[in-house]
Amino acid sequence: EFTSSYDKWGYLGKTSTWKRLSDEEIKNLKLKRFNLDEVLKTIKDSPI
Repeated sequence: EFTSSYDKWGYLGKTSTWKRLSDEEIKNLKLKRFNLDEVLKTIKDSPI
């Protein structure tokens, strides 16, 4: 879920609201769990 807001300088931003999905919701959305170690390695190996 995204909500928008702006600060006192007039910058507009979006905020993510995270929630835990049930196993049934994950199955219905056909989501695949990821391996966090692989993600961290990818970030570490990134040239940026």
